[in-house]
Amino acid sequence: QAATEHSIDVVQDIACALWQASLPLLQKNLREHVQRPFEQCLAALKTSDVAMHAVRAAMHVQLAHVYADQGLLAMVSASVARAALLDRTGVHTVALTHLRRHVDAVCALDAGVEADGVAGAEAALEGCKEASDPGAVRHALVGAVRKLAPTFAGAPVAVRHVLDGSDTDPHAYVEYARYLARSKTDAAAYGAAYGAGDDGGDQRLLGTWGAAVRVARAARLWDLCYACAHYATALGTRVATPKDAGATDEVATAGNDDDVSPGVVDDVDMRRHVAETWLLLGEITVQTLRVHKGVFGLPFQASAAITSQCGTNATNAYVAVVDTLSVDAAVAFTRAADVGHSIGESWIVVNAAVYLWNYTNKLPHSTRCGFLQSHYEALHAQLATYVTMHSDSAGAKVRVVDARCCAVVAQALIDTHPLASAVDVIAQSAEAVGAWEEALALCDVAIATVAPVSCTDVVDLMRIKIECMHRLGRDLTTGFSDPAIHAIFLTEVFCHADA
Repeated sequence: QAATEHSIDVVQDIACALWQASLPLLQKNLREHVQRPFEQCLAALKTSDVAMHAVRAAMHVQLAHVYADQGLLAMVSASVARAALLDRTGVHTVALTHLRRHVDAVCALDAGVEADGVAGAEAALEGCKEASDPGAVRHALVGAVRKLAPTFAGAPVAVRHVLDGSDTDPHAYVEYARYLARSKTDAAAYGAAYGAGDDGGDQRLLGTWGAAVRVARAARLWDLCYACAHYATALGTRVATPKDAGATDEVATAGNDDDVSPGVVDDVDMRRHVAETWLLLGEITVQTLRVHKGVFGLPFQASAAITSQCGTNATNAYVAVVDTLSVDAAVAFTRAADVGHSIGESWIVVNAAVYLWNYTNKLPHSTRCGFLQSHYEALHAQLATYVTMHSDSAGAKVRVVDARCCAVVAQALIDTHPLASAVDVIAQSAEAVGAWEEALALCDVAIATVAPVSCTDVVDLMRIKIECMHRLGRDLTTGFSDPAIHAIFLTEVFCHADA
């Protein structure tokens, strides 16, 4: 009625009110109810020659989703085209791209031709988003992965039952370990066989694998998540290998030393994506270890049920596979930091260190230091670059994480070079003295770094420093220019003496 009477202000008010009132209905199981009101409103806006580009574009996008649910592909295409013309700011670009791919995939299926490769995988992943239960998500996701890696073999039914908690058969856990080993092998072969192509194609393929990882993670399908993350990192090693900071033409690969990429694409966005995928792989590997009742950083032992029912050979093979998960997770976090450091992304290095710290801070000192010393050393070397670069809250986080890396490494140097029976430093081996000197230097650096932001970490470092100075026969009452730090130190000295 307002459009007929050319009451433009009224039409605009009604359109805004309708959009606001319809927001709770814009979900898959309710959005059919907005079809008729939106169609009438858009017709009135067009008749009144009202701009309102943002509202009109948003309504056309939602109508396209409604038409897609009903299988009206021609109307989907028409709504997408209208929305694209009205979307002056690009807010709906992603949604429109997904709708176009949905139409293309359905048209291909209707024609009897199944979309292959990246396009088919993207369409299948869109189907995952529309799926309402984990079983449907799994089915669509396996289909998407097979578009990218046709030889991919999904997890056996027994493995799925382990994940959903419906089966505790020891043989199912052994089968799960075989699946994990096979996934790593297949992903490595996929990465080795892939030849780097053009920048845009490689980046799109990496993005599709990353989307598959995130879909599996959101649905808590840890078996598929684990496999997809390995495929993604294997591909990333081939097409987005980080260059060494001091090199010009040579490339330092993020994978094995003998893994030489035939056509490396040196692209910052791609390497950032690879670093994020390594972080995800580390997290997923820890989750997978927990499914098998393992603890990150500790030697794995099979349960009594597996040992008694599965036989010696199967049990040993099972333990060997699961035991490597701790190493794989630590390597994944370190490689994420390597790639992040190569492109100057301090947040990636910090996140890798935080993940490693959070997953291991409950372990005994000796276990954590022995297992993770080399990883913490690498992270400290990278974090030191960023300590002076940030003065905000991010800088405080870098300082704390770096100090904790130093503490682990310093403690490891002490634990691996124990004090001999003779207290005299002269009686100690030169190697032990050198290790204690190195630990002391690390503590000094870390204390100076973290003192402004974390008193707790200063105290932890002080305890290690006291032990180093005691072993080296140093004076425990001098050597601090900062009175506050000196006071903390003297307090710890007295506590140490009491102990």
